[in-house]
Amino acid sequence: RLGDFPALTEATFLRCNLTEVNFLKNSPLLQRLNLKHNLLESLPAFFSDFIELRSLDLSDNPLRRIELNLERLTQLEELEIKLHRK
Repeated sequence: RLGDFPALTEATFLRCNLTEVNFLKNSPLLQRLNLKHNLLESLPAFFSDFIELRSLDLSDNPLRRIELNLERLTQLEELEIKLHRK
């Protein structure tokens, strides 16, 4: 289990075979997050708490559910969601 990252502002987890991202839950200062090419089937609701988020890339994940309140993400400029095809 990874620890908390309260001061994290940018992160790239490219091709890490991630199936969940709960380790990011306590990273409220995230501005840029790249989760391309992982195994994420859902995006948890706590992502709506990342009110500093400007860029989020979820491309090439087998997403089935995204619990994201876009109204709270007023700083979001880029959202990439390209469907994963087997």
